[in-house]
Amino acid sequence: MREKVILTATAGRLAGRTFVFGERTTCIIGRGKDCGLRIPGDGQRRLVSRHHCMLDINPPEVRIRTSAA
Repeated sequence: MREKVILTATAGRLAGRTFVFGERTTCIIGRGKDCGLRIPGDGQRRLVSRHHCMLDINPPEVRIRTSAA
């Protein structure tokens, strides 16, 4: 059986959505239109930046990379 990484949103506007990664890839998470996993903005509060973090996925492992602020 081939390994995979499954991310499931548990809260917010994306609650219930599942994202499945079955091979080595990278995925940028953020509000930006060019993000692979786009998190909707919530008006005045900007809790998530345009390019918040990057997932380096190599199933079954995931490395989260953030930019230094």
